[in-house]
Amino acid sequence: DDGNPCTGGDACELGACISGTSICQCENDSDCPDDGDLCNGVWGCVEGSCALIEDSEVVCPANVDNGGCRTNACNPGTGTCEMTPVANYEACDDGDPCTGCAPGVDCDNDGDYCQAGVCQAGNGAPCADCATEDDCAFLDDGDMCNGIWSCQKFVGEETGTCQPLPESVVDCGVNDSDCTTSPCEPTTGECVEAAVSCEAPPADSCDGLNATTYAQVGECTETEDDADPCSYEAVITDCDIPQDDACVTELSGDACDDDTPCGDDAETCTEGVCVKSVAAQTWSYTPSCKNGACDYTEKVTLCADAQPNGCVGLQVTAFESTDACNAEGNACTYTETLVEDCDVPKASECVGANGLAEVRSYAPTCTEGACGHEMSATLCEQAATCEGDILTEYD
Repeated sequence: DDGNPCTGGDACELGACISGTSICQCENDSDCPDDGDLCNGVWGCVEGSCALIEDSEVVCPANVDNGGCRTNACNPGTGTCEMTPVANYEACDDGDPCTGCAPGVDCDNDGDYCQAGVCQAGNGAPCADCATEDDCAFLDDGDMCNGIWSCQKFVGEETGTCQPLPESVVDCGVNDSDCTTSPCEPTTGECVEAAVSCEAPPADSCDGLNATTYAQVGECTETEDDADPCSYEAVITDCDIPQDDACVTELSGDACDDDTPCGDDAETCTEGVCVKSVAAQTWSYTPSCKNGACDYTEKVTLCADAQPNGCVGLQVTAFESTDACNAEGNACTYTETLVEDCDVPKASECVGANGLAEVRSYAPTCTEGACGHEMSATLCEQAATCEGDILTEYD
């Protein structure tokens, strides 16, 4: 096992573990597809497979303005929710009760309509003739913020038109504070002050071993009114932080005392913690990044496991397990046995072709439990030299 969960069929060769074929769809977040649409969320590498990072898909809260001609929609280029114009000629309400279609009235194509995100007045005339208040009752939509409909007549006239009483239409105005809003509550007709609701920040993500999280920097306090309470700042953390290996012969579990004893008979309660004795084992840690957070992948090796040959200096060495940890507690203890001495000289040689020649020298090496030699080459040519006024050239 080469320690990489994304390779399969690893095999030993000359005392070294050689990685097999790749069995994972991905090894890091950058291996996963990106369609360029930030609204669709962020894909990351999760346990060797590409998956949509939880909560990274942008979902915009339902919201409309301009009479319904703009709706809250996600911008694919930025991944943020923006008020976006709906299609032209979609039905809308310009706020004038005497244009377009009133509630309950079918006036075909004469209703208000959207044009470039703005509600345009239609040709309909829903402000119907009336003689009594009851004639206007059908215009009441149940929204207390829209006011009370009444039959408005000129003095001396027996009929008039249905109009909302101006003083009954609720206008909450604009808040002095950027941190609060005062929308009208349709069921009561009252303006209710509430804190500004911010959109969720972009999803935390990983780029290799760099974790990106988002912190809200806009803040409203009792003494300060933030002009942009919904602003966020990206925070990038380098996860490439090595962690020392550890060798253990005991594993700690849940807390324990006289009232809550350890549930496993193999465990003993030691200083308030359940402790179990285990075969000596090393824990090695490889830095990783998952869902925008730094983490470590762990590999556990039993000290009793057979170990491949390795190198101690220029000697190929076999390691026999003693099933124990070293004094420092960071590695297994092994008995070392010399297998082969790599400090064997290899004669230099001179090789040449096409009028060129070089001397090749060899230095003994020991790499991953196998002897070898490292070659260095020197061309057989001498540069011209000067001694005083005399130039000496070499063939």
